[in-house]
Amino acid sequence: MNEFDLKAGQWDMNPMHAARTNAIAEHILQTITLKKEMSVLEYGAGLIDLEKEPYQAEFDLIVTQMVLHHVTDIECFVIKRDQTNDRFAKYLLFLLTAAK
Repeated sequence: MNEFDLKAGQWDMNPMHAARTNAIAEHILQTITLKKEMSVLEYGAGLIDLEKEPYQAEFDLIVTQMVLHHVTDIECFVIKRDQTNDRFAKYLLFLLTAAK
């Protein structure tokens, strides 16, 4: 088992991590009207590498927390996704541009 897997197994036991997750969830609930028919992608550092495996589905909402620093070339990832008229990529591109 690698170091990431060891830390991941204990991640949810840290009160700071749980508090951050709860704060994000609460903000989403206060900001967005969620409906059962919505399609939501939680983009985590899991099994699918979106840099290499493009997704074809449309989502009403994409949420992420503590993961974008794992994307090796975020600008390339965003620009590649933006070429497919991807709303998530357009928003990330906006955030990247605003941060400069």
